[in-house]
Amino acid sequence: ARAEKRMVTLELKDGTIPNQVQASFKGATIRLRPARPGTGIIAGGAIRTVANLAGVKDLVSKTYGSSNRISNVWATLKAFQSIKKR
Repeated sequence: ARAEKRMVTLELKDGTIPNQVQASFKGATIRLRPARPGTGIIAGGAIRTVANLAGVKDLVSKTYGSSNRISNVWATLKAFQSIKKR
């Protein structure tokens, strides 16, 4: 039930996010950038998993600060929530 309440809807553009976003959670900062079709997901383990589950096909990411997987997942979710909706 908690997972359903926290679900995020992403509007993808050609299999990638429509704009660059950055988000922080505790010591982790994540920057997500759109990528050209065919690039794939260029990201670390936790971010790659979240992006795959979200249905993103092309993405470039960079992690700053903490390498804690849980902090990176929460920062990624915050970044997905902050994507501008059209």
